Amino acid sequence: MRIGKDVRRPLGRVMTLAYLGALLVSLSPVQAQEEASTMYLEAREHLIEERFEHALVLFREVVTDHGESSRADDAQYYIGYTLERMGQSSEAVTAFEELIRRWPESSRVESARSHLVDLHGVQGGMSRQVPLEELLSSGSSWESRRDLVFAMARAGDFSGVSVLEDVMRRESSSRQQELIRILGGHLSNQSARRVLALALEPSRSSSVQLLALKTLQPVAGQQDVAGMIEMALARNNSSSVQLEAIRVLRSSANAPHVQRVLVMALESGIGSSVKISAIRALDGYLLDEAVRPSVVRLFQQSESSSVLLEALKGLDGDVERAEIAEILSVAAHNRNTSSVQIAAMRLARSSGNPVVRQAAGHGLARGTSSSVQIEAARALAGGENEEAAAEALESMLRERSTYSSVMIEGLRSLTRHMGTAAAPRAVAAALHSSLSSSVLLEALDLAEPFALVEPVRTALRDILKPGSAPSSVKLKAIKVLGRRISEGEIRALIAVAIDHSNSSSVQLAAIETLEDASDQRDTRELLFRGLDRRSSSSVILSAVKTLEPWVARDQQIKERFIEVMEERQISSSARVRTAEALLPGADNGLKRGIVAAMEDVCQRRWEQSRRNRIRFNDNTIRDAIAIVGEIDPEKARELKRKYGRPPSLLQWIFGAANSTE
Repeated sequence: MRIGKDVRRPLGRVMTLAYLGALLVSLSPVQAQEEASTMYLEAREHLIEERFEHALVLFREVVTDHGESSRADDAQYYIGYTLERMGQSSEAVTAFEELIRRWPESSRVESARSHLVDLHGVQGGMSRQVPLEELLSSGSSWESRRDLVFAMARAGDFSGVSVLEDVMRRESSSRQQELIRILGGHLSNQSARRVLALALEPSRSSSVQLLALKTLQPVAGQQDVAGMIEMALARNNSSSVQLEAIRVLRSSANAPHVQRVLVMALESGIGSSVKISAIRALDGYLLDEAVRPSVVRLFQQSESSSVLLEALKGLDGDVERAEIAEILSVAAHNRNTSSVQIAAMRLARSSGNPVVRQAAGHGLARGTSSSVQIEAARALAGGENEEAAAEALESMLRERSTYSSVMIEGLRSLTRHMGTAAAPRAVAAALHSSLSSSVLLEALDLAEPFALVEPVRTALRDILKPGSAPSSVKLKAIKVLGRRISEGEIRALIAVAIDHSNSSSVQLAAIETLEDASDQRDTRELLFRGLDRRSSSSVILSAVKTLEPWVARDQQIKERFIEVMEERQISSSARVRTAEALLPGADNGLKRGIVAAMEDVCQRRWEQSRRNRIRFNDNTIRDAIAIVGEIDPEKARELKRKYGRPPSLLQWIFGAANSTE
């Protein structure tokens, strides 16, 4: 079926109109926005001119007809404002609440809440035109009640505190944080604090608790607030919250109730970082009567070294106070880590208070590491003639298991306390330690003033006995004692070193030292010990040399020399030297004895050469023959023929006994 021309024309017009209509519909949002703005601006003009009825009609048309426009929330705000100006408070409240409900993100919400506060008489003591109970009744929405009490709280009215508490219990973290910021302006109000206490419960998020703590900082020193923070510390497992709680309390650490909270933090099972923060907060108060017992317990309970080191660091400014001694003493016994003990000893060392320094004595206890003991010994070096320090050092020096380095440091510290009663006992303990030579040598440097004081005297005598100490130690002992050689008892001590020593150098040193006092008869008698047949040739010769000037004047020495000369077990060179010393002024009987002794020397030396097949030029034989020549030249010539030359080659090879050629 074909459509006629007359029919097609009307159809084309219809289609064109439909297209234009669709185009107009697509442009309506822009037109609507423009229309809403026009109506809104016109309503504002009526409001300014106080034509409230006209303004109210236009504002309502904007909200009703253009609720999606950008002017809708502004219009709703001015509906409430206009009604308030008209004295219609109840309707104004409804209008403001509607704004808050429909447009919670609007910039007009805060102003609306302020008007709600005014309308309900929470500013300036005005009476409420609409009862609060009615607004907070169950018929009101939760959002309405919440927003109202927020507005009231901003103005300082906490009549709706139960709603605020519900907000803190059930609302989102962001809403709780908003409430905390409001409460921060009213910290003097007990209701505000009560709500903030809820913000510190462990069920709150960390961000909420942290904000609450920061908000409470200005009043943290007040007792009830400190109690709130204490509960937060005790119940919270978040270290960030605990650290913030400590930080908030720090500025009020001088208050006793705040100190109690910080002490609780020290003694609780919370982490080391929190305890360190608490220690820092208590800086300057760690020795207070309420705090010190807890600090002592930290060291007794083997707390982590980082915590204990922080505690010692916090005590750095209190090293002159005697109360610190108890803490340092306990720290010295904490053997979990030597770093804590060393830090405690260094604190003691820096103090000028003898009571504090004496606490370092605990660092010398048996089983303590050598590094700690060294620091303790150095600490005890402070002051002069402190009896307690000397006694502590004495006790350490008696321990045979103590390291040599520690004992040496202890002896060096003892030099500051030489006037104490414990000093000679300490020196004797070191001399009896039987440790390394370095310890004994260090102790000998201190022994001289006490050489005749028991038990040092006994220790020196034991050292000088044969086989009791290394030669280097004995030589040092002789040198030290030699400074008091004028005293007879000292000379008797030195003479102990001559008796059967296994070191000729020690015996010789003793004889040479005694030589300076050989003008004393007791010294000469002591030197007789060097003439013992078991002594080495060098020792006997040294004793003979020292006594020789006194032979002519001392009959006892003369008789002893004769014994040496006649003793066949004494070396030939020593016998010759004594004969030479006896020759001047000898009577006929002694001369005959000298000749007989020298003949025996020649024979024994010559036989020894032959027996041992050693060919040498024997000066001892020549010296002996020369001495005989002074008495009996003929006998001397005979001895020279017989022993004046070494054994022949055959005698040396075969040991022919009868050949004297």
